[in-house]
Amino acid sequence: MLLIRNGNLHLPGGEVLAKCDLLSQEGRIVRIGRGLSAPDARTLDAAGKEVLPGFILPVTSVGLTDYANLRQSDANEVSSPNQAGLHVRYALDSREVALDRKSVV
Repeated sequence: MLLIRNGNLHLPGGEVLAKCDLLSQEGRIVRIGRGLSAPDARTLDAAGKEVLPGFILPVTSVGLTDYANLRQSDANEVSSPNQAGLHVRYALDSREVALDRKSVV
């Protein structure tokens, strides 16, 4: 278990709960509130910090850098680096995304 205490908790709808606690177990939120306790939990003091549960950092190269085929790299387009017309959905390698799914714990 993980208990994050006294952070500014940002909820998905945009609401912010100041000085709030968050208790999670196995990567899932169990409880949100103030003054939570869990004696067996690892505790982090988030006083003065922003807590964004479930927030996914949208900066990744997985699916775009060809980790599925390490013998051939196409991550660096040197012939014309400005590809403003490229849409990322056409650049994803489905084999690589499948590799990523297998590694999720």
